Amino acid sequence: MLNSKVKQSSTLQKNALTIGFFSLISSFLGLLRDRFLASNFGASEALDIYYGSFKLPDLVFNILIFGIVSSAFVPIFSRQLKKNPRKAKKLTGTALNLVLLSIISVSLVCILLAPVLLKVIVPGFTGDKFETTVNLTRILFLSQILLSVSSIFSGVLATRRKFLIYSLAPIMYNLGIISGIYFFTPDFGVYGLGIAVVLGAFLHMLIQFPFALKNGFTFSKNFKLPEKIHKEIKRLFIPRGLSLIVNQLNILFVTMIGSTLIHGSLAVFNLANNLAQIPLTIFGAPFAIAAFTDLSFLYNKKDLKQFRKVFSNTLIKISFFVVPTTVIMLSLRAQLVRLVLGAGKFDWQDTEITFQILGFLVLGLFFQSTIPLVTRSFFAMQNTLIPFLCGFFSAIINLVLSISLADEMGIAGIALAFSIAQAVNLITMLLVLYIKLDGFEDYKIYSVILKIVISSLIMGTIIQLFKYFTANSWDLIIESFKGYIQVNTLEAETFIKIFFQTGVSALLGVFVYLWVSWYIGIKEASVFIEKLKNLKK
Repeated sequence: MLNSKVKQSSTLQKNALTIGFFSLISSFLGLLRDRFLASNFGASEALDIYYGSFKLPDLVFNILIFGIVSSAFVPIFSRQLKKNPRKAKKLTGTALNLVLLSIISVSLVCILLAPVLLKVIVPGFTGDKFETTVNLTRILFLSQILLSVSSIFSGVLATRRKFLIYSLAPIMYNLGIISGIYFFTPDFGVYGLGIAVVLGAFLHMLIQFPFALKNGFTFSKNFKLPEKIHKEIKRLFIPRGLSLIVNQLNILFVTMIGSTLIHGSLAVFNLANNLAQIPLTIFGAPFAIAAFTDLSFLYNKKDLKQFRKVFSNTLIKISFFVVPTTVIMLSLRAQLVRLVLGAGKFDWQDTEITFQILGFLVLGLFFQSTIPLVTRSFFAMQNTLIPFLCGFFSAIINLVLSISLADEMGIAGIALAFSIAQAVNLITMLLVLYIKLDGFEDYKIYSVILKIVISSLIMGTIIQLFKYFTANSWDLIIESFKGYIQVNTLEAETFIKIFFQTGVSALLGVFVYLWVSWYIGIKEASVFIEKLKNLKK
């Protein structure tokens, strides 16, 4: 039994690290994509159109497709795979047929009604800006159809724990967009961005297809599910769909209110939010995804003690990475924005408002990164109602705060409201989960997270002090190596200076964090340091 638990923990960590590693690569490519966007367009009307055009297709995909796959298809396919692999294979083909039928039907309706629907989503857009948004929205629906097919492949691979290919798909998506920006935007302008997204979605689907075939997917002519499965999907999906509607409402509120503000408001919010989402992508989501299968298995076995242990350990692991990352991003937010986005048409004024927004978004980083784990814990318990109710309550908070804070702080106020809403969402869900599980491993969680916070604050102090030292010492370094270093442009010299300041300060901070964490007895620090040592061997 002990060996089984050790193996389970090792597998969880391995899967999370696999997803996290490739998520890191995908995030890097996402930053490169955003740098190209910022450099080519700046915080402009064109980028407002680009981000505004995503909202309606994203809304349809996330509610209709992602909701079905995450809350219903994956757990049902997983169970069928253990009971009857042959029936499980047939289920995949039928699921794909139904997904395609649903997404194509809804997309056609939305394409026809796009001018009406977008009047609600981007009420501040008028004239050519509104017409271009409508046209680009229609193009982007094609990408969502491709991603809908790919989502079934992703569900099959995740269930079979083939996380390598599962994790490569987002990388291909970003590579497709980057290539599209380079090749299509010079001739087609903002419409080239739409073509780039479609290309990325196609590559996301293409890389998973052959591996899904090898791991349980098969085509089918059937469009009808067994009655029992059909009822179960409705039971699981309806509350999950409502929950996703609530989550999308938070994003829609940003878009609706942001569209009424000055040009570039949506652009800078989305660029800042993409930066803020990186820790969630690298740490929060991978650990939650990797833990989901184990949590589902343990709940079905009625082993709540081990369920609590897996949840508590995963929460600590997420905290170990996310809390110090939050401190690093708060300390170096101006440098990060300038380093990632500060090129071409993205000027200092754009940088200033973006790092202000980033600061407010990073305040909610821990809450956003932990929500996937708590949400999936409820899904593992086949309870999709609680995430909906908690999300709905937080969405109301978000709307009220966004309206009031936008008047005083502009788009930065909306960012602050968004973070507060995420905190409300997490806290309410945690309270309910705590009651349902009759507690977590309380002392362990509180004591370890307290140590993590202490280590992170010490690290943050060091970074704050050292970033000024590195900035002041840069001119001396350049002077000393003047005969060896040639910098041809002011932009290049600024980039190198900020890269030096950010890189050295962050590396020193990470070293301090790991040493303090190890010194005060955080087990995760010892495990992480040991893995780093093994890489050298």
